[in-house]
Amino acid sequence: MLEPGHSYLDDGYSGSVLLRPALERLRDAVASGHVERLYVHAPDRLARRYAHQALLIDEFRRAFCFRASIERARRIESSSSLIVPFMPSSSLSLG
Repeated sequence: MLEPGHSYLDDGYSGSVLLRPALERLRDAVASGHVERLYVHAPDRLARRYAHQALLIDEFRRAFCFRASIERARRIESSSSLIVPFMPSSSLSLG
C-alpha cells in the first residue's frame, strides 16, 4: 500500500515541461534523501523529451536514487499509478 503523499502525479500538466508541481516535489524528495528507489511506469512519464529524461535520471543517480522502469510489464488501468517511489519507511507490493 502506498502511503499518502508518496505519489507524484501531475494531472493536467504537460510532460513536455520540467516545471510541474509534483515533479518538483519528487525532485526535492530525491535530493533530500527521502526516496531511495523510484519505480516509473515508463521513462516518458517522467518527461516527454529524451534530453529531459536524461537530465532527471542523472539528477536521481547523483542523489543515489535507484530508478526502475516497469514499461508495460503489467497493465495499469489507472493513470494514478504512473510513478511509485520507494521510501525507506514504506512497504510496497506490485503484485
